[in-house]
Amino acid sequence: MNNIPRKPTVIAALCATMLAACGGSGDSNSPSTSTPPTTTPPAVTTPSITGKAIDGYLVGATVCLDLNANNVCDSGEPSATTDANGNFTLPYTGDTSGKRLLVQVTPATKDLSRPAGFTFPASYTMSAVLEGGTTGQHVSPLTTLVTAQMEAGMSRDEAVRAVQALLGSNVDPTADFVANGDAATTAKAIAIIDTITSLAKDGKADATIVRNVLNAMVTKGDVAVTQADVDTQAAKPLYTLADASKVLAAPVYSYIDSLMTNLGSPTQAVIQIQNNALRKDYQARQTAGGAWEAAASDFVSLGDPTSEFDMKADGTWTRLLQPSDLKAPLPLTTIGHRLAGTDPVTGITFQYESRDVDMSNLPAFDAVTGGRFGPDTSLAPALQNAKLPAGTQGYLGIQSYDTDRVVLPIDLGGCPVPYQSNSQCPIAPGLPTAYPSAVINDTALPSPLTSIRQLVGRTMIEPVMSQVKVQINADGTAQFSLLNSVFGSQVSPGQPLGMTAYTTVTGKWSIYARNENVMVFDMSRDAAATVARLGWNAWPVGQGAKLVFALRDGQLHSGVLFPAGYTERAYQFRNGLPSVLTTAVNQPR
Repeated sequence: MNNIPRKPTVIAALCATMLAACGGSGDSNSPSTSTPPTTTPPAVTTPSITGKAIDGYLVGATVCLDLNANNVCDSGEPSATTDANGNFTLPYTGDTSGKRLLVQVTPATKDLSRPAGFTFPASYTMSAVLEGGTTGQHVSPLTTLVTAQMEAGMSRDEAVRAVQALLGSNVDPTADFVANGDAATTAKAIAIIDTITSLAKDGKADATIVRNVLNAMVTKGDVAVTQADVDTQAAKPLYTLADASKVLAAPVYSYIDSLMTNLGSPTQAVIQIQNNALRKDYQARQTAGGAWEAAASDFVSLGDPTSEFDMKADGTWTRLLQPSDLKAPLPLTTIGHRLAGTDPVTGITFQYESRDVDMSNLPAFDAVTGGRFGPDTSLAPALQNAKLPAGTQGYLGIQSYDTDRVVLPIDLGGCPVPYQSNSQCPIAPGLPTAYPSAVINDTALPSPLTSIRQLVGRTMIEPVMSQVKVQINADGTAQFSLLNSVFGSQVSPGQPLGMTAYTTVTGKWSIYARNENVMVFDMSRDAAATVARLGWNAWPVGQGAKLVFALRDGQLHSGVLFPAGYTERAYQFRNGLPSVLTTAVNQPR
C-alpha cells in the first residue's frame, strides 16, 4: 500500500493555474469554452432638424418642413409639435438648403413669455428659410421678417440688413433672443405678433397677410402699421423663392437696353450655368423683326464704360479691363439653391439667387435691366404706356458680392478724370471723339499727386458718375452741387463751368480702409436720391453705392464704390423677351 499522503486540492489548483497560463488545455486543437465579451451596439440616430419656436417660447405649436413651398403644413410633410419649452425635432434626411420651416400658431398655443391665461386672438404662421443647417434652426417673428423681405425681391443678406435696420444693427434674426436674455428684442417680437394678429381676417392671418404686414413694417420703419400700409404692400409682386441651379439649367433672357453704336437696336443677355460657371452672353437685334445676333466681344450697352480699373480683394488695382474681361464667365464653387463663386479678375466672392415672379400687367419699363450704372431712361418714353401681357411669368436674378467693389470707369462721362471746378475740362477738341483710355490729369491739380489727401480744401468736378461739383472740407464734410446738364465733352475751350446749380446737398468724406488713396463720400438717403435723380450716371448712388475719388499710379480718377451686399437685379424670361419690350424700341438701321 502506498503510504505517501495526497493533497488533491493543491494539485488541482496548480493544474488549473498552469492550464490558464497556457491558454487552456494542453491540446491546442481543442475548442475554447470561454464566453466572448458582450458589446452594446451604437445607438441609431435618425437625421433630424431641431430648433425652437419663439415669440417667447411657444408650446403646442405645429412645426413642419414645407417641402412643396405652399406655406401650409400638408399631410406627409415632416412635422412635430413643440414641447413644454418650445423645442421641436423634425425627422429629415435630405438637404435643407432653401427649404422652409413653418410654425403654425393657434389660440390653443401657449406663449411662455406672456401672462398666464393669455390667448392669441388669431392664428398665424411664422417661417424660416434654411441654409443647410439642421440644429438650432429657430423660427421666430424675426426669421419671418427675413422670409417676407426675400419674397419682396431682396437677397437673403439684404433681407437680414433690412430687419436690422428695423430692429437694431446688432440683432441676429436667427438667434434665440429669449435664451440670450435680450429683453428688448423679445418685446419687439411680441409687438410684431400683436400687430399681425390685430390685422388678421376672420381669426386668421394667412401667409399673405403675414408677409404684407411685415413688409409694411420694414417699408415704414416702424412696427406700428395700419391696414392702409398693408394694402400698399398687397399691390406689389410676390417673389417666390426658387432654386437658382434649376432656373439657370437652361437659358433665360434679360432685356438690357440699347446698343451703344445703334440706339435703335435692343440688346439682351442670355444667362445660364454652363461648364460650372455663370455665363452671360450678349445679343443685339440690329433690324426690326430680325434675328438676335451675337454681340461683338467689345460690345458696350448704353451707359456702361468701355474700360475700367477695378479694385482687387487685396486693395490693389487690376490692369485696364476691357468689355471682354467684364463679360467673361464666372466660375462657380457652389451650385444649388444659391450659387456662389469667385470673380477671377478681382478675387472677390459673389452670391446669386433666383425668384419666380408673376409679371402680369407690370409696366414694361420695369423689366429693363440696364448696365451696372442703371437702366437707360431714354427708353422710358417708348415704353411709358406699355405693360407686360397678362400671364407673363418670369424670374428675378439677384447677384451680390461679399466684399466692397470699387470701380473706376474710363470713357463713361464727358471727362475721363476729376478736374478743378475753375479749370477747363481736360477733354479738348484735339482729342479723339471716343474718349482715350489713358487718364489725363487736369494741369491745375497738384503735381505730383502722391496722396488723395491733396484734394482736401479743394473744389472738384466729379465728371464720370454724376457731373457733381464736390467741395472737400478739412473738417471731413463735403458739399455736392448738382450742375445743370454739365457734360465734359460739350465744354468748349474757354467756356466757364459756372452753371446754375439745381441744389446742394451735404455729406462726409473718409479714407477707405483697403486703400489709403481712395476717398469715399457718404451722404444721407435723401441726399443720395437727389444725386441719383439729377446726376448723369449716378443711378447706383440711389441704390446704396457711393462716389469715390481715387489716386492710382499717380493719376486721379473718380468712380463708385459698390458696398458689400450691393445687389444687381435682372428680370428674366424663359423663352425669349416679350415682344412689347422690343417692338417699341427696335427701329431699322
